[in-house]
Amino acid sequence: DPDDAEWAGSFTEYGTRFVSAVCRGNVMGTQFHPEKSGATGLKLLENFVAIVSEQSGTRTVGADARNTGD
Repeated sequence: DPDDAEWAGSFTEYGTRFVSAVCRGNVMGTQFHPEKSGATGLKLLENFVAIVSEQSGTRTVGADARNTGD
């Protein structure tokens, strides 16, 4: 429900306004498949993992680090 701002992580305007991501605590859900969006979707997933890792205090190895041996 677009009026439930407590859970709304993002909104999209596409003919009508709708909630395109929901967030509550450490759970986030989206209404699309970034893994099917080629390089742009993969970058979105990489950024998401980096943000979650930073917030949780863990270190992840991204694509750039893998290529350099870090």
